[in-house]
Amino acid sequence: IDKPLKDVSALEKIQTKPGDAIALRAGTYNIAEEGIKIKFVGEPTQPVKIFAYEGEKVILDHGTTYEELKKMVAEGMKPGPKNGHYYPLSSVRGKYLVIEGLTFTGCLENCMLYAGSHNIIKDNTFIGGGEENIKTITGSSDVLVLNNDFSGFMNEAIDIFGAHRAYIVGNKFHDNDASLRVTSPAIWAKAGAKDVSYLNNEFYNLDVNIHAMVLGGCCWHNWDGKNSDGSLK
Repeated sequence: IDKPLKDVSALEKIQTKPGDAIALRAGTYNIAEEGIKIKFVGEPTQPVKIFAYEGEKVILDHGTTYEELKKMVAEGMKPGPKNGHYYPLSSVRGKYLVIEGLTFTGCLENCMLYAGSHNIIKDNTFIGGGEENIKTITGSSDVLVLNNDFSGFMNEAIDIFGAHRAYIVGNKFHDNDASLRVTSPAIWAKAGAKDVSYLNNEFYNLDVNIHAMVLGGCCWHNWDGKNSDGSLK
């Protein structure tokens, strides 16, 4: 608290050890197009925690406007002009992490690309996104998505793509955005996802093309979160 970070991009540079906690103070943090990569490593009994200080309003904003999303959809969700692809607001590639109490918004594609293991995503708010609020990738595992609020998503709120042992508990899914494209379910487990559990989630005010939740089916089985040039998202 006595030595605050200038902006959240510093999360990619600072060194942590198991049991460390990183508190973010109130405000809107503008996230660059490349997003932020979270790669901290904790331990089972000493996770690394990133959280909103004393419940303050912490907003991570990727800066995407409705008009940009409209253009993206019109182009068939094709890769953008910079570096050949779009970026998620955040990529979670660490293990034994807790991400708590933040608001993710202005997401061009995904608000969070999950490629880690043994992490907890709790008490956050996800608003909007041209694709998914949270997307897992093949090879990711052991994630607890707990007591989050999802709204404004244009595709799925959570795309459990190939992940093993995902636990979706006590979340709210509501008021998605069906103005630009045919929407998918709020939650879709697919592409070889395994051992996925759902408990006490709430769905309301949804405009979806099939069901609020789909358990299985669809898609290829080896998407690994890489860009066309082989680099990691």
